[in-house]
Amino acid sequence: KKVIILSILVQNTNQKANYLQCMLGIFLQSVHTPQKVVEILTQMGLSISVTSINAVILLLSKESNHTIKSLGHMMLTAYA
Repeated sequence: KKVIILSILVQNTNQKANYLQCMLGIFLQSVHTPQKVVEILTQMGLSISVTSINAVILLLSKESNHTIKSLGHMMLTAYA
């Protein structure tokens, strides 16, 4: 409980300090939480917005794609 409260307080003072909210948002997306629930949690300061969740997932997908391609170029992976 203390970590969540501290995380909310830090996020309110610095928008870039939202690691917990970001991880929760990604988790909520992965378990198909309704958008309305995510919006309520965002308003409470417990999660990032739906738009931000989608942007983070897109960024992570691009980074993963780049990593896989670079591993392929170094011939460290096998393709089935």
